[in-house]
Amino acid sequence: MQFFTTVVLFAAAAMALPGAQQSGPYKPCPNELLKVPQCCDTDALGLLGLGCVAPPNNNPASPRAFADCCRGTSRRPKCCAVTTSLEASVLCIDPVGI
Repeated sequence: MQFFTTVVLFAAAAMALPGAQQSGPYKPCPNELLKVPQCCDTDALGLLGLGCVAPPNNNPASPRAFADCCRGTSRRPKCCAVTTSLEASVLCIDPVGI
C-alpha cells in the first residue's frame, strides 16, 4: 500500500511539472515535416485536413491568437505537411499549445 501511494505521489508530481518551454517568438508548427499552419474544417484521423485555408494572421503571437484567427473563419488550427489547391491538407496535427 505504501509503495502504491509513493508511486502515485511521484506520478502526480511529474504531471504537475511544466512541459518544455519554447524560447523566442511563438512558432505554432515547429515540426520540420508538419510546418504549414492551416485553418481546417475537418480533420480525418490526422491524415487529411479538409476545407483548409491559410490563417488570416500568418504570424500569430500565441496559441490563443492562432485559435482565434481560425475561429473567425469557423475552422480549427492545424499544422500540416502538404497543402493542395483543393482546400485539402495532408498529415495534420494540432499546433503547439492547442
